[in-house]
Amino acid sequence: MKDNTNSSDSRLNVDRRISEMLDRRLSKAPVTPWFTRKVMNRLPPKRRPLFSVVEICSYIIAVVTVIAVITRRVSNVIAQPEATTYGDLLFIIGMTMFATILWALIIIPIVKRE
Repeated sequence: MKDNTNSSDSRLNVDRRISEMLDRRLSKAPVTPWFTRKVMNRLPPKRRPLFSVVEICSYIIAVVTVIAVITRRVSNVIAQPEATTYGDLLFIIGMTMFATILWALIIIPIVKRE
């Protein structure tokens, strides 16, 4: 017959190491009498951020650029009203529409998340 003491000891050792590893990696439950590990396992997953850093930076750059272009063109139109052309007005209208679409791209994910 085989001696199973070594294999059972090694299994216990492996189980103990796995248990220690999981205890180190898992978040600890808060110290309150009603909060148990079972409750911790049933909590909903953490929410991911609404926007990534790259998205936030690109939106900021786009918004600043649109505001700068519209402001410059409108100030040119105001400074020289006799030189205002149909193209200037179309450009201002187009940039305003672009700004509105950009604003919607920022707002839609926020509304969908709620």
